Amino acid sequence: MFPGRLPLAAKGHVSRGFFGALGELEEVELVMVLAEPANPTEGDERFGVELDDTYYFTGHCFQHGGGVGHKRARKILEACFPGMSMQQIMHRTWITESVLCTPADGVLASVRSACERRCVETYLVPQLRLFPNAVIGAMGYKARYRMKRFAPEFADRIVECNAVFGYRDGWSTTWDTLAHEVQYR
Repeated sequence: MFPGRLPLAAKGHVSRGFFGALGELEEVELVMVLAEPANPTEGDERFGVELDDTYYFTGHCFQHGGGVGHKRARKILEACFPGMSMQQIMHRTWITESVLCTPADGVLASVRSACERRCVETYLVPQLRLFPNAVIGAMGYKARYRMKRFAPEFADRIVECNAVFGYRDGWSTTWDTLAHEVQYR
């Protein structure tokens, strides 16, 4: 157990799933908003206790490793920024979650509306304000719903997309739409 930490933190249930903006904030052209982090996997408990460790672990997954969803996210990013290295892409991209912690009952558990509101208003809205010129990709139903309900000020910048994680039907045309918006905005 980690001294002074919540029991859920020791199991990886802490804020995670965000990465990017490796350069100046003004460089960011795309914000990908996902729903919430998945359940921690075996070995994730060493990440998520310290914020820096969590950030670098998440970055590693999006840039080099991870599962099917991370690979799909890389393909979407490469479509948005063709011909660029992943390092260059991550200067232009911020990836975050509409709810930053995995629900204690697991990723398939519903998140109470009060928790959604608090997460969006306290964490997501201030993040989006850092990138006033970026296209916002709302990746999946939960991200779209939460943003429409609790962050309507960004409606004109949102591109509604299919989820990156959990989408099973191959390539989505919504991701082509996102790439087009990023390239021609």
